[in-house]
Amino acid sequence: MATAIVQVRVDTDLKKRVEGKLKTMGLNMSTAVNMLLHQIDNQNRIPFDISGKEPELLQTINEIETGKGLSKVYTAPDELYKDLGI
Repeated sequence: MATAIVQVRVDTDLKKRVEGKLKTMGLNMSTAVNMLLHQIDNQNRIPFDISGKEPELLQTINEIETGKGLSKVYTAPDELYKDLGI
């Protein structure tokens, strides 16, 4: 099975808190993210309810859905090199 690297930006304090909690469960961040992705694939939905949709959460969801702040995806190396000025 081929693997891919997934990079996400998260709050540093949140990351530390979650890593500690995952460690007590015998998991690491990579395994937890893989578990989440498999459940999304299996269920065709986020596998938990998102409650209390705070304004900040709604804004973040909207930004993700519209692609704001996401890294550019390159389909060919030449595109990347051009953006890097190489």
